[in-house]
Amino acid sequence: MQALSAHFGVPALELNEIDIDSSVIQVVPAELARKYTILPISKAAARLTLAMSTEQRRVGKERR
Repeated sequence: MQALSAHFGVPALELNEIDIDSSVIQVVPAELARKYTILPISKAAARLTLAMSTEQRRVGKERR
C-alpha cells in the first residue's frame, strides 16, 4: 500500500483506524459513493476529503 501511496502522491490510510463522523458520510449520496467507490472521511469548511480506490484515483486524474 505504501508503494501505491508514493506512486500516486497521496497518503495511504487504514480506514478501520479512522473515526468518521456520520454527518460527513451523508454529504455524498450513497448512489454516487457506490458508483465511484468513494467514501467521504472528513470535511473542513468547503474542503471534502475522500477515500477512494487506486483505480478511481487514476480515472479521476485522466478526467482533468
